[in-house]
Amino acid sequence: MRSRLISNGLKWLASERTRSLLNPSSGFASRFRTGDLQSVVLSERQRRLYDDSGLIFPSFIFKTFSSEALAGKKVQSPSPKSGANKLKRELFRQKHSEGKMITALEMWAGEGKKLNKAELLFIVRKLRKFGKFQRALQISEWMQKCKDFEFVSGDHAIHMDLIAKVHSVARVEKYFADLPENARGVETHNSLLHCYVRKQLIEKAEQQFKKIKELGLATNEHAYNEMMTLYMSIGQADKVLLEIKHMKEMNVLPDWQTYNLWMSACSSLSDDIDEVEKIMDELKAGGENNIHWTTYSTLANIYIDAGVVSKAEAAVKEAEKRIPQRYNDAYNSLITLYGALGDKEGVHRIWQSLKKIFRRPLFSNYISVLSSLVKVGDIEGAEKTFQEWESFNPAINCKLSNILLDAYIKKGMLEKAEIFQGHVLEKNCVLNGRSWEILTEGYLECKQMSKAILSMKEALTKGKSEEWQPKSENVTGLVKHFEEQGNVEDAEEFLKLVRRFKCLTTEIYNLLLLTYVKAGKAAPKVLEEMAKDNVSPDEETDRLLKIVNEEGLND
Repeated sequence: MRSRLISNGLKWLASERTRSLLNPSSGFASRFRTGDLQSVVLSERQRRLYDDSGLIFPSFIFKTFSSEALAGKKVQSPSPKSGANKLKRELFRQKHSEGKMITALEMWAGEGKKLNKAELLFIVRKLRKFGKFQRALQISEWMQKCKDFEFVSGDHAIHMDLIAKVHSVARVEKYFADLPENARGVETHNSLLHCYVRKQLIEKAEQQFKKIKELGLATNEHAYNEMMTLYMSIGQADKVLLEIKHMKEMNVLPDWQTYNLWMSACSSLSDDIDEVEKIMDELKAGGENNIHWTTYSTLANIYIDAGVVSKAEAAVKEAEKRIPQRYNDAYNSLITLYGALGDKEGVHRIWQSLKKIFRRPLFSNYISVLSSLVKVGDIEGAEKTFQEWESFNPAINCKLSNILLDAYIKKGMLEKAEIFQGHVLEKNCVLNGRSWEILTEGYLECKQMSKAILSMKEALTKGKSEEWQPKSENVTGLVKHFEEQGNVEDAEEFLKLVRRFKCLTTEIYNLLLLTYVKAGKAAPKVLEEMAKDNVSPDEETDRLLKIVNEEGLND
């Protein structure tokens, strides 16, 4: 079945209609050219802009936010030198307080300064890009309350995405239900679908996708890509091939994201990379210059996973040739790929290229380069990069320091790790559970058990269960230590801290019972506690319970 689906998909890709659209002279093909994602004319409705949030909307929503754009007319984006920049700086400086955000907008309007819809939505987009979702939503909500701004379907779609990020899917559903019928266009329907996909609400996503098709709105690749993204995220790659088949049957044209998902699905279903290479061969036949950089990046990852290093290196080089010069995330991707290949020179080269383009690299850039430098074994380079970050940012983020701390521990540099952790604390860095657990792993490796216990207790106290889970082997290692010492009190106290993370296992409870055995104490509540923690006893549990209860009776 899978082979037939792949074969049918390749026939579709090789069809005369599809090949003509992939021809370099066609408008459809132009969006595959390096850098053209920013420059294709607005009337090409098939073009999509890949937004940092992962949500893909027709680019005219982001570029113009107007009814003229929705009608296919070319509209100028706000000039970087316009009044939007001053207002943008003002709004970026505001805290999340709704009152302050609204006050800034009303003061601007009260001074007689024109508030242009396109410029305001340009600011919303920028706030959204940098993860300032609450501020972006506040501006969008304020605009809706003003009579001067009429929201169209695309504007509502962005608003729905912001609601999902700040509040919940339920709030998005209510907002969508309250929209007038003429505002429920393809963009809002796709936005609702994206919310379901992002939260992996499979049944709701499939129902919404079905509705989109019934309404005749699935005329482009967007909704199909959303569903294929969902299926890949839940490990149902075979359904991606079915959607490829459906796209072919409905004459829905693929885009670069479609190909990336298709290739990823094929590679996950089989260790044989021949099917992936067939897709690439057909793409190349339509004009190699038309292939998007992310497609080569996807191909490189597939080759890396398959251990085909030489082909992976070639694919990364092709991706590097095609990246848009000012697309920040592209540099992150290349740095990560060169790191995975163990190419220290490649990591440094792309990092230097990025710093020439962007005066102040983003936090995500430092995460990528620090992780990659550690991966290629360049600890000294990682230290210099961390110091560079510190010089720009007095407040250290533990997500960055944890990378270097973990590298020290894995290299057996425990003393250096302790000094570094002390330095980070002196800088008033708020450490998370993982920060302390990394140090715990170093202490466990060196058999410094008292320090390991203290460090792990810090991890369990400071860690947030929704963000971090202690590693089972670390918890087990410490409970094993208590068992060897016959220290029931410390074991029970430790497990009380662990319990809220819901990571207790039968093995850990059996070690606790062994601790009771060594201490010669009964354990009357162990089965009750196991039931509360949803942990099932096994034969060893039953055996140990008999022993400890007999000893307790003898006492």
